[in-house]
Amino acid sequence: MSQISPTRIWLCSTSFNVIDNHLLIVTRDFEPQDALLNLADFESLIACMAEFDGIGFYNAGAAAGASQAHKHLQIMPLPLGDSEPPVPIEPVLATTLADGLPQCVPGLPFRHAFAHLEPGAAISVAAAQSVLSCYRALLEAAGVRPVESDGELRQSAPYNLLVTRRWMLLVPRSEERVEGVSINALGFAGSLFVRDAAQMQVIERLGPMAALKRVALPATGLR
Repeated sequence: MSQISPTRIWLCSTSFNVIDNHLLIVTRDFEPQDALLNLADFESLIACMAEFDGIGFYNAGAAAGASQAHKHLQIMPLPLGDSEPPVPIEPVLATTLADGLPQCVPGLPFRHAFAHLEPGAAISVAAAQSVLSCYRALLEAAGVRPVESDGELRQSAPYNLLVTRRWMLLVPRSEERVEGVSINALGFAGSLFVRDAAQMQVIERLGPMAALKRVALPATGLR
């Protein structure tokens, strides 16, 4: 355990890990997992990403794959698999304009919002405010507007968030499982986890993109 900021810690423990070097960024004091991410969250995530090329992800709510109610971001080193590209979904994302504005990716058949990040933004803590602003813009574009509860901004719907040094993708969720297979944010990176051969057969039968479509919302234009 090591301190990132006065309000955040990181955990790397075999009791939490799915694969090696899987980090959790957890608030020291309790904050709910359905609270909006804030500047301290992105400062902590970027501090990790400045040290190694990774993919940060957030399962915002139980329907998005969150297993704990205590706010926690996660980050895993890249590549996610043994072959290129480092993030399997990236060839689909590459069809978009690199203008930094929220946009829809033509190859994704479900509601989402995507944006390229400014070069260097996700490895400089000083740029955390611009990354936070991009996140807020993606929430708005995807139709996940903030709601106030007990003086705190929270999400109006569950969603998954992916953040790399180069881009950010946000996907609203409709449900957590498809035919018994749990899908979290990494599924939308192109990395689906199954428990056994039966679950693998489900994904093979449906096809990965169709499985993701089943747990997301119908595709619409940006709002």
